[in-house]
Amino acid sequence: MKERVVAEGVETQAQLEFLQNQQCDEGQGFHFSHALLDEAFGLLFGAGKY
Repeated sequence: MKERVVAEGVETQAQLEFLQNQQCDEGQGFHFSHALLDEAFGLLFGAGKY
């Protein structure tokens, strides 16, 4: 089986690098972005930044 792996709670560059070295497919956490209000979310994703 080919499963995709998602890591939650990534907060540092060191954690991201570790996960990349472990073949982790996706990540989410404060390292990428803090929580956003709905207006900011729309602007960020509408601009194609992610």
